[in-house]
Amino acid sequence: MAYDWPGVYVEEERGLSLAITSGATAVPVIAYDPDGSTNKDKDKAVNKDLISAPARIDSWMAFMNLPGVQTVANAEAENPPKKRLLDCPLYIALKTYFDNGGGYCYVCPTNGEGNDKDTLFKTVPELDDVTLIVQAGAKLSEKVFTPGTGLCAEGKSRFAILDGPLEPLKGDAKDMDTYTNTSYAAAYYPPLRAEWATYVKEDKNAKVPVTLDIPVSAAVAGAYCSVDRDRGVWKAPANVQLQGRVVPKFVVSDAIQGIYNQYTKPLNIIRCFQTGVPLVWGARTLADDSEKERWRYVPVRRLFGAAEKDIKRAMAFAVFEPNNQPTWEKVRAAIDAYLYGIWKAGGLMGTKPEEAYFVRLGLGVTMTQAEINEGKMIVQVGMAPVFPAEFIILRFTQDMHAA
Repeated sequence: MAYDWPGVYVEEERGLSLAITSGATAVPVIAYDPDGSTNKDKDKAVNKDLISAPARIDSWMAFMNLPGVQTVANAEAENPPKKRLLDCPLYIALKTYFDNGGGYCYVCPTNGEGNDKDTLFKTVPELDDVTLIVQAGAKLSEKVFTPGTGLCAEGKSRFAILDGPLEPLKGDAKDMDTYTNTSYAAAYYPPLRAEWATYVKEDKNAKVPVTLDIPVSAAVAGAYCSVDRDRGVWKAPANVQLQGRVVPKFVVSDAIQGIYNQYTKPLNIIRCFQTGVPLVWGARTLADDSEKERWRYVPVRRLFGAAEKDIKRAMAFAVFEPNNQPTWEKVRAAIDAYLYGIWKAGGLMGTKPEEAYFVRLGLGVTMTQAEINEGKMIVQVGMAPVFPAEFIILRFTQDMHAA
């Protein structure tokens, strides 16, 4: 370029420049049954009266301003009320989610079958920012956790927050029989109650108070968002106070929690201690015995999911670049800088970076010449999460020939 007069000149230099940024770690999809209702009366509101298709909800106010919500709210204002917002489990779930610090989210109907007609399975893969699936009282198919094709499985960078049993615990493993052993989910118990989820119903000239269950998974999802925002995805979403004037429906003793903490399918409990404040008291996944040592804790699984997602997204920019030493060094340096940031923020163990993580990439290190000739760039990343364990290894393969 010739510089013929004073001024600012812009030159574009060809070459790969990589910087890995941390994406959002707590963006939930809140599942709901379109025909779900808390009311058995003929004239009742159901979830699809509020919203009938997948949608992004930016805030509680944005939800309340939806046309369907306004229609039900107007029917509720009549005397006697024809329909109530509290008839709709989705209304209850979203209220407690936003009360507990939830950010923007998506809502999506599900038939609970995981088949071709299940909107949840069609919608979630199209939403690149989603990291959480929240049961919120809906029926979820166990296919959510199917290896390879499930929404929350290896390589998908998503985690499920499930409702625990709806009845008092019996103190044996049968309570958890219906749950899938997986490190990609955690279950919480018990359901919650609140004054705002109570109304008075007239029944044969008598006024009967109706108290509704609040899905604990929705409240905990809000807590996940709050903790991630304030502390980071590596901080356990435990010892966190639930907001919105909610209380546990059932009281769980130390002895009972101890039993369920040791099961192959652990259950995280909402407890009230001397202060009477409801606390999330547990952060264990549903990992089976073979995975427990590595993936026992929610923040460890979620940290690795977040790192996997961020690194994969950045590596995609290397497609069609020469599969050689300069490219490898740029990729390695970008991943190193990303992990260094996590370590400095307290997300990894170690008094120095080499104790906290490693990045390996190169011929004879992570790749053979044959793999390089095939257009594969293989990166090995190790991280020491904040709990006593050895490195957990992630392996990334980038096809350099196609996006």
